[in-house]
Amino acid sequence: MSENGYSPEGNGKEECGVYGVYSRTEDVSGMTYLGLYALQHRGQESTGIAVTDGAWMDVTRGMGLVNEVFRHQVPHMENQRIAIGHVRYSTTGSSLLSNAQPLLVNYAGGRIAVAHNGNLTNATEIRHELEQSGTIFQTTIDSEVIVNLIARSHAQRVEDRIIDSLKRIKGCYCLTVMTETKLIGARDPQGFRPLCIGKTEDGSYVLSSETCGLDVVGAAFVRDVAPGEMVVIDENGLKSYPFATEEKKAGCIFEFIYFARPDSVIDGQSVHSARFEMGRMLARESGFKGDIVISVPDSGTTAATGFAFESGIPFAEGLIKNRYIGRTFIQPTQKKRDTAVRLKLNAVRSVVEGKICHHGRRFDRSRHDERKDRQDAPQCWRKRSPYVRQQPSDRLSVLLWHRHQRPKGAHRGDEVRREDPRVHRCGRASFLEFRRAEKMRSKPQGGRYVLCVFQQCISHRGRRRAGGRGQVCL
Repeated sequence: MSENGYSPEGNGKEECGVYGVYSRTEDVSGMTYLGLYALQHRGQESTGIAVTDGAWMDVTRGMGLVNEVFRHQVPHMENQRIAIGHVRYSTTGSSLLSNAQPLLVNYAGGRIAVAHNGNLTNATEIRHELEQSGTIFQTTIDSEVIVNLIARSHAQRVEDRIIDSLKRIKGCYCLTVMTETKLIGARDPQGFRPLCIGKTEDGSYVLSSETCGLDVVGAAFVRDVAPGEMVVIDENGLKSYPFATEEKKAGCIFEFIYFARPDSVIDGQSVHSARFEMGRMLARESGFKGDIVISVPDSGTTAATGFAFESGIPFAEGLIKNRYIGRTFIQPTQKKRDTAVRLKLNAVRSVVEGKICHHGRRFDRSRHDERKDRQDAPQCWRKRSPYVRQQPSDRLSVLLWHRHQRPKGAHRGDEVRREDPRVHRCGRASFLEFRRAEKMRSKPQGGRYVLCVFQQCISHRGRRRAGGRGQVCL
């Protein structure tokens, strides 16, 4: 944190949801409400809707879920034309109403509202530069940096002002911007954050972080906003303004593995199909055999069904998720995440007891979710339980054996050799001797020992886990 209290929010605050509607015939604020409801999985901390009738502009923001903030009434204006909305995701600090979006400001060219999803890598430098020139900041979010750059531009048209600001910022982002007469959307030059365009039968335009936000209002998918493109929607229709030279495309894999809804399509790729294929590829490359395949609901379910489909091992619902608990990964504090996860998942003993279970999950699952699974699993899984991660096999590989089922001839102090057939199933790997793991823990826990096989680039993390818990958790 800097002396002025600003803390860059690059650690986990970049995945939000943005939405925008332009229409002369439909209820734009109501459509935005429905769109944010569909994008709720992208942010649970705060939400807001800004609306304009062409002359006046207003914004309603609050802490909590969409249905909580707009429990009594959705923002509304007579003859409203444009609305934008935002759901915010935060994992550390700064959980304040002042940081909720959209941001609404007055500047020399009129009024403007901005909803931002992303993380600017040079926000600290730009913010310091603006503060030195006398600019006063009211929030700690990157979005206010963008707003100030727009306001300080000397260009005449608002489109040129926004392009000037976009050329100065670096990082991953997508924006929905609203003026009194225009709805504007923009996407970073590498296409890291998703943003798509939809159109209803009445000719209304919709901007959304995911296509599931189009479906809920009956809008047909038109296309994705291209990387480095700004689109402007007004009474004359849609216009495109490329603002950056073509760069290598770098979409966020986290969208496909965890963050996006399975029924969404991002850059022409179905999220459901991507996760299903990940599971199939993992089954082909890992070679694991077992009695059942189970998933950590909900994002791990599609990959687990793909694994079951390819391997021929039946899929079973071994973990039950409390449907009244939101996404624990995007809770603002670790304490809240730990509390929520205890309420979120519980094993079905009759399904997993005595089974060799392939446990399909995200490779980047939060550590608190993982700890919960590890604590519950040994109590009811009597046999070997490989945790199969939804990721490429060259990073996969933890094999756990119960003491009474250790491989014949294997003893503490033995080295796992490359010739061992169990190693070949796990692809490229480095090796940790049992003797090393034994030195790092004073006493084996639960009468188990661990055979570790993992990738060289993460071997040190694996050793710490082996030493700390008597089992490996990458």
